[in-house]
Amino acid sequence: MSSSEQKLRDYLKRVTADLHQTRKRLAEVEAGTREPIAIIGMACRYPGGITSPNELWDLVADGRDGIGPFPGDRGWDVDGLYHPDPDHPGTSYAREGGFLYQAADFDPDVFGISPREALAMDPQQRLLLETAWEAVERAGLDPLGLRGSRTAVYTGLMYHDYAARLLDVPDDVEAYLGTGNSGSVASGRIAYTLGLEGPALTVDTACSSSLVALHLAAHALQSGECDLALAGGAAVMATPDTFIGFSRQRGLAADGRCKSFAAAADGTGWGEGAGMLLVERLSDAQRLGHPILAVVRGTAVNQDGASSGLTAPNGPAQQRVIRAALAAAGIGARDVDLVEAHGTGTTLGDPIEAQALLAAYGQDRAEPLRLGSIKSNLGHTQAAAGVAGIIKVVQAMRHSVLPRTLHVDEPTPQVDWAAGNVALLTEALPWPAGDRPRRAGVSSFGISGTNAHVIVEEPPAAAPAAPAEARRMVPLIVTAPDPEALRRQAGELGRYLAAHPGAAMTDVARATARRATLPHRAVFLATTADGPPAAAATLSAWAGGAAVPGVVEAVPARGKCAFLFTGQGSQRAGMGAQLAAEFPAYTRALATVTAALDSHLDRPLATVLDDAELLHRTEYAQPAIFAVEVALHALLEHWGIRPDAVVGHSIGEIAAAHVTGVLSLDDAATLVTARGRLMQALPAGGAMLAVQASEDEVCAAFPEIDIAAVNGPRAVVVSGLEADISPIEGHGWKTTRLRTSHAFHSRLMEPILDEFRAVVRGLTFTGSGAWADPEYWVRHVRATVRFADAVDELTGVTRFVEVGPDAVLSALVPGAVPVLRRGHDEVTTALTALAETAARAPVDWDAVLPGAGRVDLPPYAFHRRRFWLDAVPAAEPGTDAWRYRVAWHPAPEPAPAPATLTGTWLLTGDDGTLADVLSAAGATVTDRPGPGLTGVLAAVATPAEALDVLQQGIAAPHWFLTRHAVATGPADPAALLGPAGAWGLARVAALEHPDRWGGLVDVPDRLDGAAPDRLVAVLAGRLGSEDQVAVREPGVLLRRVVAAPLPPGARSWEPSGAVLITGGTGGLGAEVARWAAGRGAHRLILVSRRGTDAPGVTELLAELPQAEVHACDLADRSAVAHLLAAVGPVDTVVHAAGISEDLPLADEDSAHLRAVAAGKVDGAEHLDALLPAAHLIVFSSIAGVWGSAGQAAYAAANAALDALVARRRAAGRPATAVAWGPWARIGMAADDRIAEKLRRRGLTPMAPARALDALALAVGAEQALVTIADVDWDRFVPVFSAARHRPLIAGLLPEPEPAPSGPTLSDLAARLDAAEPAERDRILLKLVRDQVAVVLGHASGAAVAPARAFTELGFDSLTAVQLRDRLITATGVALAPTVVFDHPNAESLAGHLRQALAPAAAPVALSDAEIRAALAAVDVARLRESGLLTRLLALAPAAPTPPADGNFDAMDVDDLVKLALDF
Repeated sequence: MSSSEQKLRDYLKRVTADLHQTRKRLAEVEAGTREPIAIIGMACRYPGGITSPNELWDLVADGRDGIGPFPGDRGWDVDGLYHPDPDHPGTSYAREGGFLYQAADFDPDVFGISPREALAMDPQQRLLLETAWEAVERAGLDPLGLRGSRTAVYTGLMYHDYAARLLDVPDDVEAYLGTGNSGSVASGRIAYTLGLEGPALTVDTACSSSLVALHLAAHALQSGECDLALAGGAAVMATPDTFIGFSRQRGLAADGRCKSFAAAADGTGWGEGAGMLLVERLSDAQRLGHPILAVVRGTAVNQDGASSGLTAPNGPAQQRVIRAALAAAGIGARDVDLVEAHGTGTTLGDPIEAQALLAAYGQDRAEPLRLGSIKSNLGHTQAAAGVAGIIKVVQAMRHSVLPRTLHVDEPTPQVDWAAGNVALLTEALPWPAGDRPRRAGVSSFGISGTNAHVIVEEPPAAAPAAPAEARRMVPLIVTAPDPEALRRQAGELGRYLAAHPGAAMTDVARATARRATLPHRAVFLATTADGPPAAAATLSAWAGGAAVPGVVEAVPARGKCAFLFTGQGSQRAGMGAQLAAEFPAYTRALATVTAALDSHLDRPLATVLDDAELLHRTEYAQPAIFAVEVALHALLEHWGIRPDAVVGHSIGEIAAAHVTGVLSLDDAATLVTARGRLMQALPAGGAMLAVQASEDEVCAAFPEIDIAAVNGPRAVVVSGLEADISPIEGHGWKTTRLRTSHAFHSRLMEPILDEFRAVVRGLTFTGSGAWADPEYWVRHVRATVRFADAVDELTGVTRFVEVGPDAVLSALVPGAVPVLRRGHDEVTTALTALAETAARAPVDWDAVLPGAGRVDLPPYAFHRRRFWLDAVPAAEPGTDAWRYRVAWHPAPEPAPAPATLTGTWLLTGDDGTLADVLSAAGATVTDRPGPGLTGVLAAVATPAEALDVLQQGIAAPHWFLTRHAVATGPADPAALLGPAGAWGLARVAALEHPDRWGGLVDVPDRLDGAAPDRLVAVLAGRLGSEDQVAVREPGVLLRRVVAAPLPPGARSWEPSGAVLITGGTGGLGAEVARWAAGRGAHRLILVSRRGTDAPGVTELLAELPQAEVHACDLADRSAVAHLLAAVGPVDTVVHAAGISEDLPLADEDSAHLRAVAAGKVDGAEHLDALLPAAHLIVFSSIAGVWGSAGQAAYAAANAALDALVARRRAAGRPATAVAWGPWARIGMAADDRIAEKLRRRGLTPMAPARALDALALAVGAEQALVTIADVDWDRFVPVFSAARHRPLIAGLLPEPEPAPSGPTLSDLAARLDAAEPAERDRILLKLVRDQVAVVLGHASGAAVAPARAFTELGFDSLTAVQLRDRLITATGVALAPTVVFDHPNAESLAGHLRQALAPAAAPVALSDAEIRAALAAVDVARLRESGLLTRLLALAPAAPTPPADGNFDAMDVDDLVKLALDF
């Protein structure tokens, strides 16, 4: 053969192979696109109180409907809504429909949704969540077990009016309205909640939505996009608009009932509902053993196209979609027995649909196509209508009944029923199985023209199930999100068992294990022989609060699991026999181990296990224990319980080494039998004694004794000759003799070590570590068993399981669970260990209960509460409520005793007097920064000087001392701009660095008289958290922001004449110009740095013909003078110029301070000097009043600006300064996101027109310094005070603030300090739970499960920050923004607070004499100030008695100390 022929031949081979492969792949693709889809789960909510598919069938089979009156709890005007006239506007001539009267009810806890978010959620989203959960449960699957799976979600939804109907909503739900009412989130939330990773789509084709969703799900499964899919729809009418709209069209049935295909049909009746299907490929359902309720054989979707009207049905299009579905199913029209029709009951739609059915289904068939519609029972449930028809058809197949359609007097005469063989189901008929599968078509037609048709087929016969393994006892598992819900679930299961006394307990147990594993879990061990009634009684009793034996209740345990392998002494006759009779996995494993051991023994181990005498011989005891432990490990592993770590006690270490792979079974068998044989060969004698003492104590008293084991801090075992042991028994410790044949782990073992070493060296060890060293096992025979150390060295282990014949090690390790226990039924004990594990960690229930059949347990019993969003009454407050001013209040006089200072204080800017004041008060004064400073006192006169101190990074409270920074009243001279600016800047430091903040104190020029003591009292914390203080001759004054209502008779200012506006072309200035023009200003002089080159000037001048624009650098006095000379007389100046550039203090510098002050402060000074007669109106900011983080320069400039206006007023010249809050649509609040953030923090941006009206009133009332801001103090104060108490604004809250924190203990700190550790934990846990409840919207902290993760409670980033802020306010502890994620439940977070608020006290390494001396040195005044005096005295005994007159002040220090310490 030539080479070319060979090449051709090779080529043809490749082509043939490729063609074969291509045909194979095409066949697979075609098979996939035609593969039937199994319905494996269903759930629903429909009118008539329907909550399950079975209840829906009962309604249909009984011939009932679910139509009722309009709901009275949705805010509808039910009485005014009805009017019999179809043309009457705003009313409905129908007053009934198919409603979900519990549509507002929801259980957010199980889904990890907070009550606040639940309130914002559209009820349709909630219904879809619940029905999705139930559909999965009814399929016998764990909803949470689908996390990470390729499961898709397709939901039909058409209404979006829940939140849209409201003009205003409660502030605390605003953050959730977007997601709570988004159509896309209807499907996305299900995927998020269950962790599903297939496609998630929300479909809106109106009334056909849910069938279109099923169509999409089927195609996604057939194409391989997903492996499971949820498909369904929901409809809830939050408003009556649909009734009103159809009334105008005369499309409603007057009685609210759909009379499908009837002569009496008079319109549709609207209904609500939700339905959900869980579907998967039929082959997968059969392979996985999932229940197959029915088969979706084919689906089709199309459009009416250009029909006679947008909403008019199209008969030919309906025929086409039916034929497409039949083609997809691969069957003919005669192969379908029933059509569940759209059948809305309208006089237009029903005849068109009936004619289409006659054409598509009614031709050439012997048996009539039966026709019905569930809308006659439920009304038109819109986006949930199609899935209702599917569920009805599936149930009809299961019950072999074709149910009747209601409200049919006779078939409509508008249809030529003789045109085909179609019969309306006016009576129920049997639907028996026949030679071919029973099938039905289900139709849904959307008002938008989208049509859907689905072919449903009865399921194939199920393969017979293998019998379940017999069990004497089975675990029944109940889970819930919190303890109360757990008992409710137990009660539900109890009621089910009571109602099903013949149920197979193994099947029920397996069904309970398939449910979602929620955080709180209880496992009930039920004896199968007693049957469901006994289990029902136990469950019901426990649900009612009774204490019931055999119940394990727990929450998931974070951390690892360790197996503890028991040592010698745990053996007993018959050990493992009951397990072997019950669990084949144990039997098989034991047989494997005994086979390996028997070749080393002189008799079969099986005979030894039942012989008590032989079992106590070491040569048999050790291999027997080894065998049982290895078999127990195999059983646990079979159940899915695997250790993260193992610890063995003596002989138990060999089993531990084997199961971890260090030793093969054969080598381990050689090792354990040789060990037992050699030990047995030693001379008898010796003793072992358990001693309740520490190892150090025993060794100190008996240095020659051998320590055989250290099992705990005060639990050791000694080993040796009788003569060695007896003296220890008489030493006074509690002791117990151990029943042993030899003195193990002592020098008496040394004679066998060489021979044993020879055995061990012939074995193969794998891995690394001590166990892989042959010499370790030689030493192991002689050395001390350090079990306690081995347990202590485990990291992250929180669960312990003892693997051995008896519960020995469980007594040594708190919380350890034994698999077997002497004197107890082995099956019960092993299953109890299983239950303990199952309550805390996953297990393999298919292995625990193999072959168990399926039982249709009721789904999770949701604990629903009402969540319905009602409108907030809109009430616009007057601007008078926006007015505030700064006031100075006298402070309480400090205690008569002078205050003292301690530690080292850094002093800067001293004028020669301050160092003396501090030193005289007890402080060590330095002028050099360094570590260990107690405080900083900085005398400053400008913002730059304050900034220089702050940027040194000193970790100590900073106090800034000024002179003439503030004027507290008429007696004070006007404030100076420099010191006033320093106060403005320092207030920002209080916000940015609360941990380094002390305060501000303004003092007189001369520190004489009482001023030094008052200054020291402030610095020493005598005033608590007061941080803005003025020391004056009459006393100490405290700065406060207070309401500033207008005085009676105040009149609004009307601008007139020439008004000069600086910053006149910017946002604020332009608004002022427009407002002034509208109020009568004859001339507007708009000044800005860029003048006519500024953006928007042309448009502004066109809008304001009386305006003129000038360029001027206000920081340049000569330029300002030139401007004023050019423009002529000015009556009023509105100084709105200024720049604001946010910078943190760390990045601030003197140049930036100067740049910000230039236009704002310098310009104001120039205008003040050059226009003495004009009314100067200055725009200041709340940043200068109470500070604003990141705006140090801006705050300093505005504080100086306020001082300038005060100075001008003091000089008798007209001026007004307005410290503005944020304006809407201007400045930073022009950004909607920032505006929303401000609102959430309590600052609502003000509409410019209303703000300027407030300005006119302030000027008219001749107010000098006024703050105008729309502040919600209930919101603002907690946020502003998050890091520390802020007395400045605390009085603006409607209720008193908690006692200020500071050197004087707060109520919380005092309670914690006085409490025992357990009570301290309770106080903090209650605090955290109560705050969580407030943030999430629960009624009380009792609703917050302490151990449940915050993410499962519904926390998101917003609520996490809100909780952190509330806890900071409540405790004064600085908390990181991530604290909720770092400490993920209430218990953990309370523990974190405990460490911060009440850290464990370090042990005091002082003698009694040293303690007495230290206390004697404490000043009594300090004891009183600290709040410790009362507690110190409380420690004193009844005698000696205190002075009869109770005058502790009269006692000297020695007497006080003696009174406290003389026990």
